[in-house]
Amino acid sequence: MIHHIARLLVCFTIAVAVPFAAKAQSSAAICQAFAKGNYNRALALTKAAFATMTSCDDAAALIKAVLSCAPPDQVGAVVVAAVEANPAQGECIIQAALANVSQDEQLAILSALNYALSQNGAFAGLLAFVQDLLSSIEGAVSTNTLLTNQPFNPAIYHAAPVSPFTPGTP
Repeated sequence: MIHHIARLLVCFTIAVAVPFAAKAQSSAAICQAFAKGNYNRALALTKAAFATMTSCDDAAALIKAVLSCAPPDQVGAVVVAAVEANPAQGECIIQAALANVSQDEQLAILSALNYALSQNGAFAGLLAFVQDLLSSIEGAVSTNTLLTNQPFNPAIYHAAPVSPFTPGTP
């Protein structure tokens, strides 16, 4: 009887450890590609790793592991690749990517996502989620709103037409 319990524990341990080892191996391969400067390969590995994620917790853990070794200029691309590979876990991936980063990094990630997701109509739900996050970050304003504000586009608010000629010119 004790022998059967021991076998059951070993099987359970293997069943739990194999997925963790696979995730660790995926993030290690991605980090290695980033370390070698092979960004295209790193992004391809990121897409492959996230395509198989079925759990929000697993996706969140993997994005945090990958972002910890990604160069700062590649963080947005990594999150975009992860979300495009697994839209079902998109919100979870985005929230995990935004956790514990500065406001500037959040804006960079959300801007990259906003642009990439707006290029494909299949991501309309995630795009709305990203735009809501962008508007909730202090100081973040949509481009449409920004360009219609007087400080950024004073020509919109001139009551009288402005002549292109200045006084004293022929």
